Amino acid sequence: MKENEYAEWIEILAKYQGGRPHFSDQTPGSLMLLEKLVKIAAPSSIIELGTAHGLSTRLWLAETKDVSLVCVDAGFDPLRGTSAVLPVDFSRLTLIQKWVHDVNLQELWANERKVFLYVDVHSDHQHILDAIHTLPQGSTVVFDDVWHSGKKLATQEDKDEFVKTVVEPQIDYTAPKAIWPLHYSDYWVRGGFWGFSEVPVICQWTEANKVKLHWEKGVKIVWFQWPQDKEE
Repeated sequence: MKENEYAEWIEILAKYQGGRPHFSDQTPGSLMLLEKLVKIAAPSSIIELGTAHGLSTRLWLAETKDVSLVCVDAGFDPLRGTSAVLPVDFSRLTLIQKWVHDVNLQELWANERKVFLYVDVHSDHQHILDAIHTLPQGSTVVFDDVWHSGKKLATQEDKDEFVKTVVEPQIDYTAPKAIWPLHYSDYWVRGGFWGFSEVPVICQWTEANKVKLHWEKGVKIVWFQWPQDKEE
């Protein structure tokens, strides 16, 4: 799809939500990158942890065929509600209405050839990371809502400037307050990351397991391939 089509999706869902400024922190650029990544990955299954109103869900439906689509979320009323203004093919989706920590993730991909694991939740990350080693070889793991700084932010002034110039233009301050505040952690290779409570957990895990992350400048997504991006 084209970037302007994704922008239209975001505008439709933002209006549905009463005119939110950056609907769910999603951007056309992040959706374009997700489209590219899933095409490169060519998975047998996409497992989405955190569906909400379903922007990424609609992307998987539009850009894949013959791929298993599994969505895990504590509730799917937002997705069902927005289907009135932006249709969803529910016949292609397996919806698992549970908190992520109550799901045996290994069972979700036990019989899959290759998985595209998309993580867009702001809790239960240790549970997710503990299951990574059971993923099929060649699987791709993507974390959304993570902002990369090319240099380590050593002072509060540096951090404030990064948040003002990079994070704030892509964030929706009407989001649920339970996911605040933002957190910063140094990245073991270089630079650092801003995001929600998962950022310190991700940074600690990647350092402990010597996993190298990938990103594109200006897009709030990081990813790695398992186990290819793990240093021996």
